[in-house]
Amino acid sequence: MSLSSASEDDFGLLPLGEDFHAETDFESATGSPIATGLEVLGHDLKELIKKARKLRELGIEELGLPLPKIIVVGDQSTGKSSLIEGISEIKVPRNAGTCTRCPLEINSTESGGKWKCKVSLHRRYKYQNQSGSTPGEFSSDSVYEGATPGRPFGPWHLQESEDYPFAVLTSENQVAPTLKLAQLATLNPSSAYTRFLPGRADPGNTMQVKFSPNIIRLDISGPGLPNMSLYDLPGVISVHEIAEEQYLVGLVKNLVMDYVQDKQCLILLTLPMTDDPVNSTAFDLIRRAGAESRTVGVLTKPDRVQSGESLEQWVQMLDGERFKLGFGYYITRNNPDPSVGNVTARAEERYFFSSQPWTTNMRQYQNRFGTLRLQEFLSRELAMQIGKSLPRLDENVQRIAAAITKELESLPEPPAGNMPMILLEAVLALEFQIKSLIEGGELYDFQRKWRQAAINFHELLLGSRPEVRLQGQNVDAWPEETPHPTPTSQSSKRQQFVISVDSDSEELTNLNTPTSSQSSKKRRINPRTQESSTQNSHTNPTTPIKSQQDRPHKYGINSGGHRQAVRFTLPQIREIVANGHFIPHEIDPSVTQRLVKLSLKGWSLHLDKFLARTEELCRESIQERISHSFGQWRSTTLYKIIIALCEGLVKEAMAEQRKHAKRAVQLEQDAPTAHNHEVLGAACQKARTEMLAERRAVLVEEW
Repeated sequence: MSLSSASEDDFGLLPLGEDFHAETDFESATGSPIATGLEVLGHDLKELIKKARKLRELGIEELGLPLPKIIVVGDQSTGKSSLIEGISEIKVPRNAGTCTRCPLEINSTESGGKWKCKVSLHRRYKYQNQSGSTPGEFSSDSVYEGATPGRPFGPWHLQESEDYPFAVLTSENQVAPTLKLAQLATLNPSSAYTRFLPGRADPGNTMQVKFSPNIIRLDISGPGLPNMSLYDLPGVISVHEIAEEQYLVGLVKNLVMDYVQDKQCLILLTLPMTDDPVNSTAFDLIRRAGAESRTVGVLTKPDRVQSGESLEQWVQMLDGERFKLGFGYYITRNNPDPSVGNVTARAEERYFFSSQPWTTNMRQYQNRFGTLRLQEFLSRELAMQIGKSLPRLDENVQRIAAAITKELESLPEPPAGNMPMILLEAVLALEFQIKSLIEGGELYDFQRKWRQAAINFHELLLGSRPEVRLQGQNVDAWPEETPHPTPTSQSSKRQQFVISVDSDSEELTNLNTPTSSQSSKKRRINPRTQESSTQNSHTNPTTPIKSQQDRPHKYGINSGGHRQAVRFTLPQIREIVANGHFIPHEIDPSVTQRLVKLSLKGWSLHLDKFLARTEELCRESIQERISHSFGQWRSTTLYKIIIALCEGLVKEAMAEQRKHAKRAVQLEQDAPTAHNHEVLGAACQKARTEMLAERRAVLVEEW
């Protein structure tokens, strides 16, 4: 089918001069009076959509109960904005600025009063980038944060819904400029929305972000208006013209997919007749979501089809042979001039479809031509969807209401009297009891339990003192798998001795001695004999003694158990000494420092256990006191908030304590470094003087 035989006038391209009058000329050309789109769409939806909108205002969708609605999707520059204007009869911004950056919700309601439009900002998402910046701490680096599997909308995160009134309009001409300001307020998350209110100083066109999933809502009321809900989504793109804004491609696709996947949505897909449908990214998203059965296609810009171009592929789509959709396709023609009113635009459209080839070769599809036909379909289909959904919604609402009623019945009766004073008394009682916990006493066992934990910690530190382990002469080291020698084994003849390195005594403790009387025997160590026996004791003199229960470190630092003493063998000590500097008749100080550091290896584990026990005691004791002071409100949100606040304070305080305690342990393990040698020398001299004075005082007392 070709358009070569059709002239420009056949396509309805009318010169809109002074002699053209939309209503009278259209009626004379078609023989039918013109009806506005809102009147056609609204009559049979009046009651049903009123109910659905009221439920939406009450926040039913926040409970996971979506309501039927219409969404308009399409690629950029496919006539989507013109279609929105044709259906809703309002003017939306068409420039390349903010009009494609966030969703627009249009709700209209019939009323007997004057035309009025309330503009509000509906925020379900909070701006927070990967570094943790919030709207009050805007980070320009996050402007280019794209979508990820865990962050489908980039730096925007779901939150509890917030609604902010923006403007109340009394003229249709105020809609477009007010929408521009509302979208600027949405795209500047670090600025107060009041900065962009109509009538304020010009805020400019600066946008901190180029995309937002938050909604701008229009609630329109007036005589003859339909009761409907319509969502206009940003146009889908595959490649952005600016390389730095390529990240917007994924964000917009995720937003459209989020709406398309809602099975309660009736989808309007715009496809321009100037482009091949195979290039439509929006169609691809609908197909991937499996939503073709809920979609109606709208073929736009029929007046742009070139003369002589075949209409075959569009006929095949109307017949359902190609790019099949559940509700088929409609063809609309809208005037791209924003200054043309809706009545004139509809008259032009009807006149356009009253000419060839639409009245000849395409005549069989006339019931699919024009915005009014599309609105009639929306009226029937949306009414059917709402009618089907109301029983299900009623059942779910009753179920949720029953659950809420049951929860309310479990709550205690509100206290009689001055509630703020009652709460203040409970808070003061809690404060007094927590102070009493810290001070201790026979009524509170917190200090007793914590004192025992501190004693255990102290004993663990004392028990971690290093030891030197000696083995008897001409015996092998114990095998790895043998925890201790048994009396029947050959290793029972071995003699094992332990010397505590912090003792000045040369006394040996024989670990093999079964009785205390035998273990009290003493003898002197012959260094040469000991060295010879140690060297002959095993082919690998540094092999540590191991057990099944605790696998020791290279230098005997156990990873488990309560006592984590560091155990050295003489060959290990000689190895450490050999790695130090040679000083005649002296030990290199670095050797001593290394031995000390090795001896402190187990302190961190003991410290963690002690602090964990401290935090546990604090949390248990405070929760017990909260239960005593606020127990009568245990099932309320107040009680949960108090518990959360106190646990947060304990967690914060313990984090600070852990930081200081770990630093103290680190200072014990790492020698301090000073760069101000003058001050360090003066401090050392002062300390030396004080120590000498103390020693002289002790000597005087002894004499």
